[in-house]
Amino acid sequence: MKKENSAIKYGLIGAIVLVAFGIIIQLIALSYLESAASNPGKFTLGKALLIGICSLVIVAGIFIYCIVKSIKEYRKKDPEYTYRKLVAQGLLVTLILVVVSSGLSYLYNNVITPETREKTLELTKQVYQNLSIPDDQKEKMLEGLENKNPVRELLTSLGLTLLLGMIISLVSAMVMNKRNTFNNPNQMR
Repeated sequence: MKKENSAIKYGLIGAIVLVAFGIIIQLIALSYLESAASNPGKFTLGKALLIGICSLVIVAGIFIYCIVKSIKEYRKKDPEYTYRKLVAQGLLVTLILVVVSSGLSYLYNNVITPETREKTLELTKQVYQNLSIPDDQKEKMLEGLENKNPVRELLTSLGLTLLLGMIISLVSAMVMNKRNTFNNPNQMR
């Protein structure tokens, strides 16, 4: 009987959940931008910041859940686990989760529904135009919107999510490494 790798299972589950969550957040943000563009008084930086912070917390929660579940299953299958093996399991989940979800998100945003991306860009420009900030700052913000590079955004997203997953993997493996390291000096290998 072939052993199933829990890292693949939880990496794929996490990737699908992240893509679905990303689409939902994109729709919420688009709706908010539409109402803010049509009624400039409705836009507050606090609401936009709240959406961003909630998104980050949920994404981190998805990473933590997938990595911890994978490590727990790995510990059950291999009672001779080491800290290094637990970290590797978490990193494998992270790699699968990040590559699959980033690839699917890129396809969704740039191939399947590029009009949504354009609409979001136009609405964001309208919201920025209505902000009561100095004109030079407005111009810098609008220029930043015009110079967005989807490939650079994808690479930045990959790098940051890999870093997040690495940190979560290291901490999770440390917490879940229940074997006694003081009596076994080879354990940390």
